Amino acid sequence: MVGRRYFKAHGHGNDYLVIREGGDFLLDEALVKRVCDRTRGLGADGIVVVEKGVGTQAEPIQLRMFNPDGSEFERSGNGLRVAAAFLYEEQVVGTTPFWVSVGGDVVTMQVLSEAGGLLDVVVEMGKVSFPTGLPFVASGSSFVDGRIEVPVEGMDGRAQVVEGVAVSVGNPHVVLLADQWDQDALFWLGPQVTRHRIFPEGTNVQFASVGQLQGNSVPILIWERGVGRTTSSGTSSCAAAAAVIRQGLLGFGDVEIAMEGGTFSIHVAEDWSVTMRGPVEILFTAELSGVFEASDRPMP
Repeated sequence: MVGRRYFKAHGHGNDYLVIREGGDFLLDEALVKRVCDRTRGLGADGIVVVEKGVGTQAEPIQLRMFNPDGSEFERSGNGLRVAAAFLYEEQVVGTTPFWVSVGGDVVTMQVLSEAGGLLDVVVEMGKVSFPTGLPFVASGSSFVDGRIEVPVEGMDGRAQVVEGVAVSVGNPHVVLLADQWDQDALFWLGPQVTRHRIFPEGTNVQFASVGQLQGNSVPILIWERGVGRTTSSGTSSCAAAAAVIRQGLLGFGDVEIAMEGGTFSIHVAEDWSVTMRGPVEILFTAELSGVFEASDRPMP
């Protein structure tokens, strides 16, 4: 059960709605789909629900996250930072670090500054890992030099294999590596890879154009599990940064991930702990009307 008041903000175009627990609406799959609909709802790439907690390490603020298709998922870097903006605007937190619990993990966040509705937010995402088995990678999957091989249908209709680095940022990712990727590849391969049998939980997919590296900047395209093409993603940025370092293309330290929507600054330490930093822009707050109370009602 949640309240009726929603807060909306975005990070580089990846927008989330934040709502508190309450007694107004049952947040079931149908209501999530309706609220996230961009013409018949408020429109969003996902919903973050704020539950109990005060933000201390001993009592972190509890968060839950939902995709626009109604499925619940582990975490989103942008969703976390939008939640931080909401908590800051609600004066629950200030500019000192605080703790939240999401997807079974506790992470640290901090609003560094705010000016005119634009916040600079940093999140310590914890340690990334490179799964080779369940739950994120099917047993018996083929790996070559640390890269997982994913059989797909090529744009010419023929079978082919694409290679990527499987990364866990608390949620599943696979970073596909090539000299250069384009939108055609994104829309052709993204839907195949995100729900491929090799990834039992489904996976987020990043297309890293490693032949286009400029200094420590890596250009990527994103196909997000449960969403589709996405112009910006926090966990995707963390996964891409970790993958290029894992493959020896960059060293540990600061990596700039250049997405369609903008750039995130990612720091990868030698113990594989990852910190991400970027802007959040507040858009609006709104209240759902009574038309949403019957969430199973067909959209007109």
